[in-house]
Amino acid sequence: MVPFRRLSKTLACIALLTTAACYSPKGGWFPGPSSAQTFYSTVSEPVTIRLVDTRTETAFFELAIPAEQQFTMKFVTGGGDDPTQTPDQMLWMIWPMGTKNGRLRNQLTVPPASCRRVDYFLRAAPEEIPADPNHRMRTDTAATREGGHTPSGGVVPSSSNPNIYEE
Repeated sequence: MVPFRRLSKTLACIALLTTAACYSPKGGWFPGPSSAQTFYSTVSEPVTIRLVDTRTETAFFELAIPAEQQFTMKFVTGGGDDPTQTPDQMLWMIWPMGTKNGRLRNQLTVPPASCRRVDYFLRAAPEEIPADPNHRMRTDTAATREGGHTPSGGVVPSSSNPNIYEE
Protein backbone atom coordinates (compact mmCIF):
# COMPACT_ATOMS: atom_id res chain seq x y z
CA MET A 1 0.00 0.00 0.00
CA VAL A 2 2.85 2.40 0.75
CA PRO A 3 4.39 2.22 -2.77
CA PHE A 4 0.98 3.00 -4.32
CA ARG A 5 0.54 6.05 -2.07
CA ARG A 6 4.02 7.32 -2.97
CA LEU A 7 3.31 6.74 -6.68
CA SER A 8 0.01 8.63 -6.50
CA LYS A 9 1.72 11.59 -4.80
CA THR A 10 4.42 11.60 -7.47
CA LEU A 11 1.83 11.50 -10.26
CA ALA A 12 -0.12 14.31 -8.60
CA CYS A 13 3.04 16.46 -8.43
CA ILE A 14 3.82 15.80 -12.09
CA ALA A 15 0.26 16.68 -13.10
CA LEU A 16 0.42 19.90 -11.10
CA LEU A 17 3.73 20.93 -12.65
CA THR A 18 2.59 20.23 -16.21
CA THR A 19 -0.65 22.18 -15.82
CA ALA A 20 0.70 25.12 -13.81
CA ALA A 21 1.44 28.33 -15.69
CA CYS A 22 4.85 29.93 -15.52
CA TYR A 23 5.10 33.42 -16.95
CA SER A 24 8.37 34.76 -18.35
CA PRO A 25 9.48 36.59 -21.49
CA LYS A 26 11.02 33.30 -22.72
CA GLY A 27 7.67 31.48 -22.58
CA GLY A 28 7.73 29.61 -19.28
CA TRP A 29 8.24 25.88 -18.77
CA PHE A 30 6.64 24.64 -21.98
CA PRO A 31 6.59 27.53 -24.48
CA GLY A 32 4.36 27.16 -27.50
CA PRO A 33 1.84 28.98 -29.66
CA SER A 34 -0.91 28.64 -27.03
CA SER A 35 1.30 29.72 -24.11
CA ALA A 36 0.99 33.03 -22.31
CA GLN A 37 3.21 35.86 -23.53
CA THR A 38 4.96 38.15 -21.04
CA PHE A 39 6.52 41.55 -21.68
CA TYR A 40 8.71 43.42 -19.17
CA SER A 41 8.79 47.20 -18.95
CA THR A 42 11.82 48.78 -17.26
CA VAL A 43 12.92 52.32 -16.45
CA SER A 44 15.43 52.29 -19.31
CA GLU A 45 13.12 50.45 -21.75
CA PRO A 46 9.45 51.35 -21.08
CA VAL A 47 7.15 49.27 -23.29
CA THR A 48 3.80 49.86 -24.97
CA ILE A 49 1.81 46.94 -26.42
CA ARG A 50 -0.81 47.47 -29.13
CA LEU A 51 -3.10 44.82 -30.62
CA VAL A 52 -4.29 45.48 -34.17
CA ASP A 53 -7.12 43.95 -36.20
CA THR A 54 -5.35 43.35 -39.54
CA ARG A 55 -8.64 43.27 -41.48
CA THR A 56 -9.16 46.98 -40.85
CA GLU A 57 -5.69 47.98 -39.51
CA THR A 58 -7.34 49.46 -36.40
CA ALA A 59 -6.01 49.06 -32.88
CA PHE A 60 -8.48 47.42 -30.52
CA PHE A 61 -6.20 47.34 -27.43
CA GLU A 62 -3.25 49.47 -26.33
CA LEU A 63 -1.43 49.46 -23.01
CA ALA A 64 1.54 51.51 -21.80
CA ILE A 65 3.06 49.06 -19.32
CA PRO A 66 4.25 50.98 -16.22
CA ALA A 67 7.98 50.85 -15.43
CA GLU A 68 9.13 47.83 -13.39
CA GLN A 69 5.91 45.97 -14.24
CA GLN A 70 5.12 43.07 -16.56
CA PHE A 71 2.19 42.52 -18.89
CA THR A 72 1.10 38.91 -19.40
CA MET A 73 -1.52 37.86 -21.95
CA LYS A 74 -2.88 34.59 -23.25
CA PHE A 75 -5.21 33.98 -26.17
CA VAL A 76 -7.98 31.39 -25.81
CA THR A 77 -9.47 30.04 -29.04
CA GLY A 78 -13.25 30.04 -29.09
CA GLY A 79 -13.82 32.16 -26.00
CA GLY A 80 -15.22 35.22 -27.80
CA ASP A 81 -18.74 36.55 -28.18
CA ASP A 82 -19.03 36.84 -32.00
CA PRO A 83 -18.17 33.82 -34.18
CA THR A 84 -16.92 35.97 -37.10
CA GLN A 85 -15.59 39.27 -35.73
CA THR A 86 -14.30 38.35 -32.25
CA PRO A 87 -14.33 34.56 -31.83
CA ASP A 88 -11.34 34.40 -29.45
CA GLN A 89 -10.64 35.73 -25.99
CA MET A 90 -7.58 37.39 -24.52
CA LEU A 91 -6.84 36.98 -20.81
CA TRP A 92 -4.36 39.46 -19.36
CA MET A 93 -2.89 40.95 -16.21
CA ILE A 94 -0.30 43.52 -15.06
CA TRP A 95 1.99 42.38 -12.25
CA PRO A 96 5.28 43.41 -10.64
CA MET A 97 8.17 42.37 -12.87
CA GLY A 98 9.31 38.80 -12.21
CA THR A 99 5.92 37.34 -11.27
CA LYS A 100 6.02 33.71 -12.41
CA ASN A 101 2.44 32.57 -11.87
CA GLY A 102 -1.02 33.82 -11.07
CA ARG A 103 -4.51 34.08 -12.47
CA LEU A 104 -5.12 36.25 -15.53
CA ARG A 105 -8.18 38.15 -14.29
CA ASN A 106 -8.89 40.58 -17.15
CA GLN A 107 -10.51 39.48 -20.39
CA LEU A 108 -11.26 40.91 -23.80
CA THR A 109 -12.85 39.36 -26.89
CA VAL A 110 -10.47 39.57 -29.86
CA PRO A 111 -10.31 38.78 -33.59
CA PRO A 112 -9.11 35.32 -34.66
CA ALA A 113 -5.37 34.54 -34.66
CA SER A 114 -5.16 35.01 -38.44
CA CYS A 115 -6.50 38.59 -38.14
CA ARG A 116 -4.63 40.05 -35.16
CA ARG A 117 -1.17 41.48 -34.75
CA VAL A 118 0.81 42.38 -31.62
CA ASP A 119 2.86 45.59 -31.99
CA TYR A 120 5.68 46.25 -29.52
CA PHE A 121 6.93 49.81 -28.97
CA LEU A 122 9.60 51.34 -26.74
CA ARG A 123 8.70 54.70 -25.22
CA ALA A 124 11.16 57.50 -24.45
CA ALA A 125 13.45 56.62 -21.55
CA PRO A 126 14.18 57.01 -18.71
CA GLU A 127 10.76 56.73 -17.17
CA GLU A 128 9.97 57.30 -13.52
CA ILE A 129 8.74 54.46 -11.36
CA PRO A 130 5.36 55.39 -9.88
CA ALA A 131 5.45 55.95 -6.12
CA ASP A 132 4.00 53.19 -3.97
CA PRO A 133 0.86 54.65 -2.35
CA ASN A 134 1.25 52.28 0.63
CA HIS A 135 4.82 53.35 1.44
CA ARG A 136 5.06 55.04 4.85
CA MET A 137 7.08 58.23 4.81
CA ARG A 138 9.11 59.34 7.82
CA THR A 139 8.13 62.67 9.26
CA ASP A 140 10.05 64.68 11.84
CA THR A 141 8.32 67.15 14.09
CA ALA A 142 9.80 69.54 16.63
CA ALA A 143 8.87 67.08 19.41
CA THR A 144 10.77 64.17 17.84
CA ARG A 145 13.86 66.28 17.11
CA GLU A 146 14.16 67.46 20.73
CA GLY A 147 14.97 64.29 22.64
CA GLY A 148 12.31 62.14 21.00
CA HIS A 149 12.81 59.24 18.62
CA THR A 150 15.50 60.89 16.49
CA PRO A 151 18.99 61.22 18.03
CA SER A 152 20.14 64.79 18.43
CA GLY A 153 23.09 65.97 16.38
CA GLY A 154 26.55 66.69 17.72
CA VAL A 155 30.10 67.69 16.86
CA VAL A 156 31.60 65.87 13.88
CA PRO A 157 34.43 63.57 15.01
CA SER A 158 37.91 64.77 14.12
CA SER A 159 38.62 61.56 12.15
CA SER A 160 36.23 62.70 9.45
CA ASN A 161 38.34 65.68 8.43
CA PRO A 162 37.34 66.64 4.87
CA ASN A 163 41.00 67.43 4.05
CA ILE A 164 42.28 64.03 5.17
CA TYR A 165 44.38 63.54 2.03
CA GLU A 166 45.99 66.97 2.09
CA GLU A 167 48.20 66.55 5.16
